[in-house]
Amino acid sequence: VLGFGSTLYETFQNNPRLTDKLLEECGSRRFAKRGECDDAGDDSDKTIATWEKEVFAALQDPSKMVLGSAPACKYDEPAGTIQDKDVGQGAVAKGNNEMANYMMYLLVIFVVALAIWYQKTKDAVSA
Repeated sequence: VLGFGSTLYETFQNNPRLTDKLLEECGSRRFAKRGECDDAGDDSDKTIATWEKEVFAALQDPSKMVLGSAPACKYDEPAGTIQDKDVGQGAVAKGNNEMANYMMYLLVIFVVALAIWYQKTKDAVSA
């Protein structure tokens, strides 16, 4: 797993860490350590290059691909903190989706207007 994020957000690397953890719980075996890129801090190019080397080395080592062999590391390496995500008031994830409904209505109106315009243009060209 290679994750991209920014330490400017408190949920930095939540998705990659949770994905890595859940893959392990589903029976997947980690053959390389997860890479974590930080747009706000570290040198992402260096992190990516290191992760690529580890992955390619693991892919070329048949002993790491044997079923039942030990994982390269636990999911909490290089870090394992997974934040609870309370998205707060007004967020679609909490069920308050007035803005999403508004945007959907606008989209429907736009599509209907486009269909009417297309039909009128088609009829004008045909006449």
